[in-house]
Amino acid sequence: MTGWAIIREAEGFGWSDPALTELRRIEALEEARADFADVISAEEEAEIEAMIWGPYGDEPALRPRGLTFLSLAECALLPTRPYVIKGLLAEGDVAAIVGAPGAGKSFLAPRLGYAVAQGGEVFGRRTRQGGKLYVAAEDGHGMRGRLSALRQEHGEAEAFQLVGGVSDLLSKAGQLKALRAAVKAQRPALVIIDTLAVVFPGLEENSAEGMGLVLAAARSLTTWGAAVVLIHHDTKTGDGLPRGHSLLNGALDMSLALTKDDDGIVTGRMSKNRNGPSDVSLAFSIGTRRLGADDDGDPITTAICEEATSPAVKRPPKLSDSAAAAFAVFKNLSNGGPVEEDDWRDACVSGRQVSASDDPELRRKAFERAVETLTRRGLMHFKDGTTLPKVTSQVNLADYTGDFPEEGEDE
Repeated sequence: MTGWAIIREAEGFGWSDPALTELRRIEALEEARADFADVISAEEEAEIEAMIWGPYGDEPALRPRGLTFLSLAECALLPTRPYVIKGLLAEGDVAAIVGAPGAGKSFLAPRLGYAVAQGGEVFGRRTRQGGKLYVAAEDGHGMRGRLSALRQEHGEAEAFQLVGGVSDLLSKAGQLKALRAAVKAQRPALVIIDTLAVVFPGLEENSAEGMGLVLAAARSLTTWGAAVVLIHHDTKTGDGLPRGHSLLNGALDMSLALTKDDDGIVTGRMSKNRNGPSDVSLAFSIGTRRLGADDDGDPITTAICEEATSPAVKRPPKLSDSAAAAFAVFKNLSNGGPVEEDDWRDACVSGRQVSASDDPELRRKAFERAVETLTRRGLMHFKDGTTLPKVTSQVNLADYTGDFPEEGEDE
């Protein structure tokens, strides 16, 4: 009698234990190992021989169930896959654009798709013209406005189609079959799914099985040559990796991580790229376009992706409150010309703009720190040792105008 016979007998009388699940898993593994460890049967060996030599045994067949075997010379002769966006996407790729909420994913993706639909360049990269299906599952209404702005900005793109009504690509009752049928019929070059979380409801993102289902669905859409781009959130740590199980990132052909700086410049950096170098980046800002007016006459506006044609110029760091206030006092005294240092100091120390302290000495020290800051920034200098501070001509004061209150404005 084996141990399992005793267990099954006990189960027949209603006994159970959580450890049984693990025991049965181990037993299944042992049975699987035993299957592979067994000696090959005569029937299996005959089947293998037929694969090698063919039915008549007179010439090699070597066609075992769809496997292909290429020599190095044959590999060299095979053509490369046609690109969709040169250096970014190729036919049959599954890629992702990831970033935090508000990073600009849903502005960059339609811009890329619009360029593919027109066959024009985007971010200095060539595209191969082809159809484009944009699955807008998260904000279809907003996407219509963005596409209107792209049309207004870049002209017609008849091959671009916005797909609505998709809310479930996960279940058997969902719309995956319908979307696959549309892809097969129209043969687009690019399919963008915005966003992964919305079209795969109830997905266990942190499980390998869950992300495996996402990848299987995405790969099924590439059957007829389309590249598929998934719009997805990044991890909470902001490391540029797609949220969820690492299986997703491992299987992607390209992943572009977006980050937005304090000046509103969005930078996309590739964390993975099988179609070119991964040390390249692209930059854009989010602009506003007017589409018309509503019934009340108020403007209807929408946002649009604006490519950065040159490295973004960052604004200088903001001035401290005391330095900004001292600079504002100086402006009121100067009328565009130099100011006696004593007059400037007296105005700042006697008032409470630079420092609200009741102690005049503390207000004087705050003024001195402000002068040091303004001088170090190049906004002031003292010519020939005189007490005549003035604005230098080496900076653009427009960069600082928002950092201190105008005359009569509340701080």
